Amino acid sequence: MSESRPVPSPQEAERRADRRMYAAIGGLVIAWALVLVFRTPIQARYWAWQLTRSDESNWQRHYFHRLASLQDACAPAAGSLLRHARPEVRRNGATLLHYARTPEARRLLLAGLSDPDAGVREAAAMGLAVNHDAEVQEALCEILADFRSPNAALAAAALGRMGGDRASAALLDALNREPPLEVKAEVIDGLGQIRVAEAVPLLEAALRDDRPLPAPPLSDRLAQGAFAALLTGPATAPSAARLAGAELELPATISALAARSLRLITGQGGL
Repeated sequence: MSESRPVPSPQEAERRADRRMYAAIGGLVIAWALVLVFRTPIQARYWAWQLTRSDESNWQRHYFHRLASLQDACAPAAGSLLRHARPEVRRNGATLLHYARTPEARRLLLAGLSDPDAGVREAAAMGLAVNHDAEVQEALCEILADFRSPNAALAAAALGRMGGDRASAALLDALNREPPLEVKAEVIDGLGQIRVAEAVPLLEAALRDDRPLPAPPLSDRLAQGAFAALLTGPATAPSAARLAGAELELPATISALAARSLRLITGQGGL
């Protein structure tokens, strides 16, 4: 016959019950800690997934702003968006990275300069511009120095937003070397945007260049987009009536662009 198990004393039974209770409490504490640790990444992945599948602009804006509110923590989710097949999703990913200041965000933005979609490349360039990171600025200067690079014009546009001595020197050097037309336009625009006084002689020389611009500089394209958004906004918007029938006047030639940059630098309207 098998021996029967000894019946625990009331004190031992109570101790066992206490141990089980403490183990359960410990498990709950660990589970709650894990939720707190992984809550933001889980939310970010979910919002990014919703952003890719939503067809309504209101919901797209909702999930975009949710992700943007995470700031640095949005970078991994933005990276997943940048790998999406649809260019409009990748544009959202690149734009989200404007709100992040991490090495991962900078790496993703630099990679975004090679995206096949022009909108993604432009969003990546502007994201790099708002980072104001010395390493990023140096990388952009190296890209601009090589006129054979397909991203030289975008690098000039980004440097024209960053400003600073290094950016100014790179833009001046590029204009001195007579860059390709598209690059020259972005360089001239950038020198005006950051008010580089040393550029005045070079810009005055550019007044003799009457070649038409292949496309408006990136700053003008962004302004056009913002202007169009105002015009297509709610009819009750206070600005709608004032903007009705208005349009932006943009320079059409290198000389006109140089004249605008000179006005920005010198403050003289007669150039």
